[in-house]
Amino acid sequence: MSGEGNPMNDPRDVPTVRLSEEGRRFAQRCAVLTGFAPYDLLATGMADLYLVTARNQVGAATLDAVLAVVDQDPDSLSGTDLEVARALT
Repeated sequence: MSGEGNPMNDPRDVPTVRLSEEGRRFAQRCAVLTGFAPYDLLATGMADLYLVTARNQVGAATLDAVLAVVDQDPDSLSGTDLEVARALT
């Protein structure tokens, strides 16, 4: 048998996850915080949902401020910002 019926043999049958560009960027930032490879976080397909959840939990302004620090110097996180970053991991 040639593997007929195996969805891995037909790319039309393999589901794909389409993440927003913002979700992809969020996963890359979370990779910095968690130590996971960006690929591993993106492969879950949950970055957009997790981003929305995080914004709802801590507020958009707070989350955006923490992520801006992660972009510049994650080792400088302290106080509430550090707690928010830990909650993301």
